[in-house]
Amino acid sequence: MEVKQTKRSIRSAETKKRIETEGLKLIRRYGYSGTSIQDICKAAGVSIGTFYHFFSSKSELVSYIYRPFENSFGRNAKTYDYEKDDARQLLTDYIDLFLKYMDEETIDFYYEVAFSPEGGNKTFFDINRPNVKFFVENCQGFQQTGKISSETSAEEIFRELVCCEVGVLYTCVTLEIKDQYEGMLRKLLTRQFETYLTKAPKKNRRSSSRVRK
Repeated sequence: MEVKQTKRSIRSAETKKRIETEGLKLIRRYGYSGTSIQDICKAAGVSIGTFYHFFSSKSELVSYIYRPFENSFGRNAKTYDYEKDDARQLLTDYIDLFLKYMDEETIDFYYEVAFSPEGGNKTFFDINRPNVKFFVENCQGFQQTGKISSETSAEEIFRELVCCEVGVLYTCVTLEIKDQYEGMLRKLLTRQFETYLTKAPKKNRRSSSRVRK
């Protein structure tokens, strides 16, 4: 049985949506720590009491931003044996999970998310974001076994990969070669990631000297 919406329920839904929308804009622009509940309320034109009517905390609101990534990364998280597994698998799985998220959106939508917020989208690097946490935590695991260099932090490695990721996105949309996005993404991210892999030490080979008779 379909529930009939009242004017009050419609206004309530509109208010909640406005809080989500304005909060999303601010957090993308200024980051999680750089955005307060007061900022969100002011932008949405609501009181703090109204905010708490819909959300128990700022972190609950932020979960709205991360829901698509939670579906891809949080619920499909991989587990690794850092001693036995190849560290390259981490990047492969990251790209696969990211492209799974992309299946639910268009490349144009992702482009808008990446470049529309003034000052850039700071949520890309938030450690609480499921895709960031997935990569960083597992990268640290491989670093502890010496398969990935620890000279650069896992967070910095991730940031450099995102630089490549965003560059590929910009290039494919600008040059209208969106069909090449996946291939270019895999190629360039793999090339960048390879620079952080440690090479296995070569085994010492005993040189057999000929015994002269």
